[in-house]
Amino acid sequence: LAFLLTIASVTSFAKAKDDASALVEKVQNSKKVIVEAEAEKRRILGSLYTIQQRMKKITNEKSHLTDELFQAEDSVKNVARVIASLESEIGKQRTALRRRLRALYKLSGEGYVGILFSRTNAADLDESLRFLKIVTENDYKMIRSYQANVATYKLQKDKLKKQVERLVGIEKRIKTQENLLVVEQQSKSKIVSEA
Repeated sequence: LAFLLTIASVTSFAKAKDDASALVEKVQNSKKVIVEAEAEKRRILGSLYTIQQRMKKITNEKSHLTDELFQAEDSVKNVARVIASLESEIGKQRTALRRRLRALYKLSGEGYVGILFSRTNAADLDESLRFLKIVTENDYKMIRSYQANVATYKLQKDKLKKQVERLVGIEKRIKTQENLLVVEQQSKSKIVSEA
């Protein structure tokens, strides 16, 4: 009987030892699964954080570009207003210069130089010369002003062209940032859906 009890207790002990070993193995396997899950969780969170940082950087760059775009648009509008003003002024000056040239042509047909020198006294001649000097100075100033406006107009047109090119470039860069943002959002969604 004692022998049977000893065998039963050894069998019971062996079974308990086997149960304990199985339990230890299950705990170790569970611990390994938990550690791997935690590592995967950290990897996913790290990836999400990296994507979020890139998205934040892209959003900031897009915001900066949008501000730059608004400034460029304002600049283009200002230059366009200056050009419109110059075009109006140049048109008025052309009309005035045409009138002056027509008047001078008519006077040249009448021999105004001969009429000028046919004055009988020196006072009349002086007055005519003073009048002629005033007229020619005004004509000269008008021509110089016209030339200056035409030169400014050309510069402003070049400036407008460059500003429009800059504006188009900024719009392209904003579109690129938007595309990058979409790609990052898709990456983020993919990681979240796989997790």
